[in-house]
Amino acid sequence: METQNVKYGWYKGRHLYVMLMSMLMFFLFVITNSGATNTFIPILSGMRGWDESLVLMVLTLGGYAAAVATLFYGRLVAKVGPKRVMVIFLVLCGVFYSLWGSASSITMFLVVMIAANLCAYAFMSTSTPVLVSRWFPRTKGIVLGLATIGIILSDVSWSPAAPALIGRFGPAVPFIGMGLVYVAAAIAIALTVRNFPEENGLYPDGSSQGYEDYNKAAKKLESYKSPFTVRKAFATKQVWQIAFGLLILIMCGVMYVSRVVPRCMTLGYDMGFAIQVLQISGVMAIVGSWFFGMLDHKLGTKRASMIHATFYAVIWALSLFQAPGADALVFISTIGIFFGLGGIYNLIISMTISIFGRWDFVGPNTVVVFLQAVFVSSNYAISSAFVDAGLGFRGVDVLSLILTIVALVVIFKTDTKCIGKTDEQALKGA
Repeated sequence: METQNVKYGWYKGRHLYVMLMSMLMFFLFVITNSGATNTFIPILSGMRGWDESLVLMVLTLGGYAAAVATLFYGRLVAKVGPKRVMVIFLVLCGVFYSLWGSASSITMFLVVMIAANLCAYAFMSTSTPVLVSRWFPRTKGIVLGLATIGIILSDVSWSPAAPALIGRFGPAVPFIGMGLVYVAAAIAIALTVRNFPEENGLYPDGSSQGYEDYNKAAKKLESYKSPFTVRKAFATKQVWQIAFGLLILIMCGVMYVSRVVPRCMTLGYDMGFAIQVLQISGVMAIVGSWFFGMLDHKLGTKRASMIHATFYAVIWALSLFQAPGADALVFISTIGIFFGLGGIYNLIISMTISIFGRWDFVGPNTVVVFLQAVFVSSNYAISSAFVDAGLGFRGVDVLSLILTIVALVVIFKTDTKCIGKTDEQALKGA
């Protein structure tokens, strides 16, 4: 369907509100995952005398558990809709997250950390993308480019603020306060967000153009049984192309971003410098999220993804020359990685929507989220293995460069033709 001349209203009223709530979901998701590894875990481990390597290893195992759980979450979203799943698991995540700072034993901390992680994958990875696919099927690129800014806002605000907050109020109060934010978000979604724009008497993307029969779509979509089950999605070539293309890029990006502070300290810098790098780079990631969202909207998801992979390959090559005293190079390469990471999250979701459409999105997205959890969770184990083997972070960067080149080739070979049903086909019963 041609969309160039369609006037969209995604940035107005209820549509804007749904986009901002999606941004909040990305924010709350990250602080239970990669956002914890730069500051929370090192600080709490130091205060309690815990083995930080053990905590990171368990976090990796928790990520694998979350990956398996996403297969269940996907079925749950398909059965009851994203809204209900978001509300339930936001409340649970808030409860578990509020206990992070008061956990006196390493066993209790590991339990509540993994529990919060499991809940985060439910309300964000398997639910929020479905909500976006239903509200913004045609403007997904630019909307995701803005919504995923929440990921970066977490890295430049809450994560760097942890040392100061814990130092002033102790470890318990900051986590209890943020736990209440999760609960407040759950209440807001329960009262104000709908699974479909049609439930508010609105059109997807804020435009009725091209959707003359759209009033029929809401009820039809609720009862629609997609042929793309989780099992079929696992056997679909395009899902694996997304995995070994875009998911490789996100794994490499997170492998760098989640260990920025330890990396800088290995180069001889102090915590203050490392957090400064983290904050400045995070601001540029916001620009990257918007930039790749615009590229997606203007050029298409595949072209935007190829530009992303090419850009990342150049940045990984530059990172190989990081050295003590090379402040400018540390900043440039870190800013580049953050800039790209700001865009890759929305490109993954956008690619899945492009190929499967909003009618057949849930099953394939469940598998993509499962694989993403496996890939991203592996970053801790991979980086630790390289450091322990004496190859250091430079060895990690060499691996990332090689994997990025492989990802570029895979993206180039990816068939992005939509194989899911269009609205016209589904409404006609095709």
